[in-house]
Amino acid sequence: MNKKRSVRFMPTCKLKQIDDLISPENKAFENGTTRFGELWSSQHHLNTDTTYNTKVPEGLHIGSGFANMQFQSLSLGQIQTCGASLQILQCPAGFDENVTTRIGKGRVFSGGLHFSDIATLQSEELQDILAKLATDAPLNISTNIPFDIAKRLCSSADQWFQGKALELYMEAKAYEYMAVATAVLTNNDFILAKNVTRYAKQARDIIEADLENVPTLAVMASIAATNVRSLTQAFRNSYGCTIQEYVTERRMEKAIMLLEQGHSVTETAYRIGYSLPYFSEKFNTHYGFNASTVIVI
Repeated sequence: MNKKRSVRFMPTCKLKQIDDLISPENKAFENGTTRFGELWSSQHHLNTDTTYNTKVPEGLHIGSGFANMQFQSLSLGQIQTCGASLQILQCPAGFDENVTTRIGKGRVFSGGLHFSDIATLQSEELQDILAKLATDAPLNISTNIPFDIAKRLCSSADQWFQGKALELYMEAKAYEYMAVATAVLTNNDFILAKNVTRYAKQARDIIEADLENVPTLAVMASIAATNVRSLTQAFRNSYGCTIQEYVTERRMEKAIMLLEQGHSVTETAYRIGYSLPYFSEKFNTHYGFNASTVIVI
């Protein structure tokens, strides 16, 4: 018998509020300190597309998550992603700039590790990461990390871990962030910050306007006044994934939200534009468990 499961985040440690971004019933944020720096994780559901400006502290940031996100900085550049990603950012000493982040509505989970201590940044574990950032760009992102790795990085510490055991768990999580970042940069599996082109934005707007009935590439290219090849290249360069991958990520995100709201598997498949047998297979491949096992929350 399949066990019912939920991907809902359950906070277990110190909580913080994320004001004005999400409704009170959906707020969840936790953090803790390791010998490397501050480790944090969060999961919530945004009711609308949300844009906010923040001051990013100096130091090295390694973050991961699953969201439709755009990050923009005057000096660091701009990146937009969909689905699972890993972000690596180094802010120089004295960095004092507003960074704009736009997150699309729906389910969002994220987590990260912030290194602020100069002595920590000089540690042996970080030398390869810092060297790569120095030769390429201070802001890098990978959109090719597996969903399960991104989700695990952003998961909260189980309440079963206490005291010294919890400290060891947090340090292991910090090492995991460094390991994933090293793998990404070593394999050149990242895209540098760049501007989103007009064609790519038009394609995204078309998709978001009617996720259930996404037009063909030829139709989208015609609307954007370009050809299919130019459109698909612009989209991949701007968002780090193909148009089809983007559509799949957005449909899967909507699917799990509908299932958690109590909609049947059949209705969910219909509402995101899939036939039932195909949807079930696609969902299982994407999340690693059956759509029928998602718990209503």
